Amino acid sequence: MVPPAPATTVPTTAARTPASLLAGGLWSLFGPPAPFWLGGVLGLLAAVGLGIVL
Repeated sequence: MVPPAPATTVPTTAARTPASLLAGGLWSLFGPPAPFWLGGVLGLLAAVGLGIVL
């Protein structure tokens, strides 16, 4: 039997709220692709940073 998934916790909600507001602001100012471009760029930067550390 699989245990139920935990309920949303306060830290998770606290992290999602600013991210949602930022994405909404980018969407409003620059259009629907903007949050996705930001996510892609941040992902590439994270990969480069990981490559430097390793």
